Amino acid sequence: MNYICGIESWEENLKRELLRLILHRIDLSYNLPEKTHDLHTTLKVPLHNSTTKSGNRSSTPLVIKHLKTSVNTGKSTPISAAYSTVTDYSPTGSVFLIIKVLFRSPNLWVSPYSQYQQELFNIIRSQHEEHGKNFVEIRDYLISKGYKSPRGKDLTQSIVWSIYTKKKKSIQRFSRVFEPVVTDVKLDLLDYFPQE
Repeated sequence: MNYICGIESWEENLKRELLRLILHRIDLSYNLPEKTHDLHTTLKVPLHNSTTKSGNRSSTPLVIKHLKTSVNTGKSTPISAAYSTVTDYSPTGSVFLIIKVLFRSPNLWVSPYSQYQQELFNIIRSQHEEHGKNFVEIRDYLISKGYKSPRGKDLTQSIVWSIYTKKKKSIQRFSRVFEPVVTDVKLDLLDYFPQE
């Protein structure tokens, strides 16, 4: 889900510039029960303050050109705002919209799987899934082609089965997709004192 409408059509340099302007902090941790890396990201969006004719104060984000955003906080009311074309701001007397987002990824760590192990797995998977062979037949096929276990031992049915099941579990684990979760949204007032 894109929180910024139309961002998929932006050029890469504009996306990088947006990220440079609003990315405040990233903390990385490992989530052992889920076997994922969690990126706790803090976005700090500068807001422009103005006073309406009725005397009410209004804040609009300064960093994104001509687009709109909608951030769902997990509550019933989404926060949305139209952006201005201003790309610079003064840190004194500023208001920031702080958005904390959790990104969860299962694939920041890559398994040290050798080319030979991958070749064995590809053959085993093809023989089992496409040709319907059992693991005894696959073992016999691999031995007839001169293959050994990744550690150089003679192949057995249990080794062939283990190569297949372990890699399948690994593929499932590393291909999981998690939606970003907005964990907190708040305003941060920085040296905000009325001028007299």
